[in-house]
Amino acid sequence: MSPRRPLTDEDDGLSPVVGVVLLVGIVVSAMSLILFAVSGYGVFESEPSADLVYYEDSTGGGLEVTIAVSEADRLSEGNTRVQVDGERCDDVWDGSGEVEPGDVVTFDCGGGIDEGDTVQIVWSDGPGSHETLIDTYDVRDD
Repeated sequence: MSPRRPLTDEDDGLSPVVGVVLLVGIVVSAMSLILFAVSGYGVFESEPSADLVYYEDSTGGGLEVTIAVSEADRLSEGNTRVQVDGERCDDVWDGSGEVEPGDVVTFDCGGGIDEGDTVQIVWSDGPGSHETLIDTYDVRDD
């Protein structure tokens, strides 16, 4: 066995270089994640939501339901639809803007709303894509 020679100042190993490269990589990765989270690129996006108030009116012969929006977050009229017992009601919202607090819509679904029906507000981010149930209301006709 040969005797080992003592370490000198010229015998630096590779480990300091590897350590610096790893440290820079970790810092760049962390800053990228923080940038995406802060700038709102959809990485941590929440589902749309709304607080809705319902009114019923049967004085005109048929049953009509009025929906008043008291709070809304990320709802657009073009991506929000109304269903009564699973059947789509067309032309409730005109599809020309955002659903905002203070918006009021009245509909009768072609005269097809009866006591005991369930009204659902559904949002989707496009045809054949993810859907979110925003709210449900059971018609009482009180």
